Amino acid sequence: MRAKARDILVAAAFADAVGGIAIQRTIRPDGTEDVRTTPPNGRLPLELLARMHPDWRPVKAVETSGPQRGAMAVDHNTEVIERLAARIKETKARHERWEAQQSQAAAEAPA
Repeated sequence: MRAKARDILVAAAFADAVGGIAIQRTIRPDGTEDVRTTPPNGRLPLELLARMHPDWRPVKAVETSGPQRGAMAVDHNTEVIERLAARIKETKARHERWEAQQSQAAAEAPA
């Protein structure tokens, strides 16, 4: 049952990507039919691909700033370099934890 529901959702997402899903049908007095359709929208299929395939996950930039969100001077000052390295290490660890949670959730999800 879940596999069928998944297939239906994936098909709907890709139909939305190319557009053309009828959202309103009107029959004019002369008998002709007017059909309004959706425009193409690739956001939903990309979101599904990101969830289904790790290679499609978006990459997020990490910005490091100094006091009051200003520029951070990086020079030979060991303390500044160590703080910067610690922030990078913390961000990397947070990302690795997130990836591990995603992998575990994918492994536990029924096929």
